[in-house]
Amino acid sequence: MKAIIAVYVVLGIMGLVGEVLCFWKFVECDFEKPYKAEIIYGVSAFTGVGSVVGWFSIDDTRQD
Repeated sequence: MKAIIAVYVVLGIMGLVGEVLCFWKFVECDFEKPYKAEIIYGVSAFTGVGSVVGWFSIDDTRQD
């Protein structure tokens, strides 16, 4: 039983850290074209999906 509780605590902490990372990456975006990272981080940070998306690095460079 203690192992299950420990797993839930670890997953909860990882989720909170991921959410903070997602919000931080959204704030640090350059808000210039293309807007892919801004849209993904912004929507994710405010819907709860940021707990997963925050752990990813999204390339937002323009490819001409």
